[in-house]
Amino acid sequence: MKILVASDFSQTAVEATRHAASIAQLRGAEITLLEVIKPIPEIYGLHKDPATVEQQQSLLRDSLMKVTKAASDLQGIFEISVKPLIVEGRVITSICEVAEKLSADLIVIGAHGVTGFKEFIIGSNAYGVAQRSACPVLVIPSNSTRTKLTTIMFPVRNNTGGLEKYPSLLNVIGRPDLKLMVFGIFSEGENQTEDLKSKIKNFANQMEQHGTPTKLEIKTIDSDLADEVISRANLLECDLIVITSRRKTSISDFIFGKFAQRIINHSNLATLHIRT
Repeated sequence: MKILVASDFSQTAVEATRHAASIAQLRGAEITLLEVIKPIPEIYGLHKDPATVEQQQSLLRDSLMKVTKAASDLQGIFEISVKPLIVEGRVITSICEVAEKLSADLIVIGAHGVTGFKEFIIGSNAYGVAQRSACPVLVIPSNSTRTKLTTIMFPVRNNTGGLEKYPSLLNVIGRPDLKLMVFGIFSEGENQTEDLKSKIKNFANQMEQHGTPTKLEIKTIDSDLADEVISRANLLECDLIVITSRRKTSISDFIFGKFAQRIINHSNLATLHIRT
C-alpha cells in the first residue's frame, strides 16, 4: 500500500501526518511526504528576475531539508518507510499528479476549512484534491480531537452506488476493531423507494454478518443533509465520516453546496472521500 501525505507543516498537517503514520503501521504501507511549493508568478516577468529566481531556489533547498528531516523523524518514531518529496506547482494539481505517478492508494491531507463566499467561489485545497483524485482521500480537520479512526459514520443518500465502495474503506483503514453506523438520509420530497431502503438495510446486515458491529438508522429531514450528518456523527461519538460522490452534480448541489464539499469543509471529524 502507498500513502501520499500532502503537508504544509501547519499543526493540522502534522496531525494528518500522524494519522497517516498510524495507518501505515497497521497496513505495512509506504509513505511519501510531499510539500508543494508555489512557483514564481509570471506577472511582471518575475520568473525571469535573477534575484527572484535565486530566492525561489533557496526556498526549494530549505523545503527539501525540512521535508527530509521530517520524513526521517517520522520513519524513526513509527518504524515505517517514509520518502521525502518536494515539487513546484499548483497545490491541488500537483498533489493529484504525484498521487497518480506514485499509484497511491490513499492521499492524506489536513483541512483548514472555508465558509461563505470563499467556500462557494474558491473552495478548499482539501476538497479540491478530493474532487479530482482517483484514489480515496482522508481529510483531517484543524479542530479534530479524535486520535483513532475506529467508529465510522457511513451516510447513504438517494443513491446506493456508494455502498459498493465500502470495501475501499476496509482496505484503507484496515483496523480489526471497526464499528459502523449506516445512516440512510433523505430530504423531504425525495423519491424514497422501498427498494432503495431495502438495499441499505441489506448492506448493514451484510456488514454485521462479516463481523463488523453495525447500527442502522434511516431518516428523512427538512434541513441541510451535510449538517445533519455532521451533527449525528458527533452525537454518536464517531471518529470518521465516509462519503462517496460522483463527478457530475445536480443543479441543486450547485446552488446549495455540494454534499461532499460541505462535509469536508465543515466537519470537525476526519472525512474519507471515495469516488464512485
